[in-house]
Amino acid sequence: MKTFAFVLVALCLAVAVSGDMCHFDCYNVDPTSGQQAKQSLLQACGVTDYKFGTTSANNLAAIYMMAPPAGCQLAVCARYPSEDAITTYRNDCEHPKPQYAVLNGKGAGRYDAPCTACPTS
Repeated sequence: MKTFAFVLVALCLAVAVSGDMCHFDCYNVDPTSGQQAKQSLLQACGVTDYKFGTTSANNLAAIYMMAPPAGCQLAVCARYPSEDAITTYRNDCEHPKPQYAVLNGKGAGRYDAPCTACPTS
């Protein structure tokens, strides 16, 4: 019976995790001001599960689908319930908010890709 319960719980967790979508953003901005702006954006937009990484602080290749392009100074991978939620976040929340100018105002561009793994904390 314990084995059956364990398998059932594992199956439920697998289903829950498989429904998650992750999105990776890479910005060429100062890591400190950029992280503050991105964290403020994520929280204002109701995204509570995200992981920051920089080339000097984390092994991004282990967190994301691919290493960020050269010059990436701030990277973040956030978890969303669906692809539609990612689109809504980007179009209806991220871009209109003033914090986004800090992230996108440096003229260096932005890189987006699916994450291989969602943040765990």
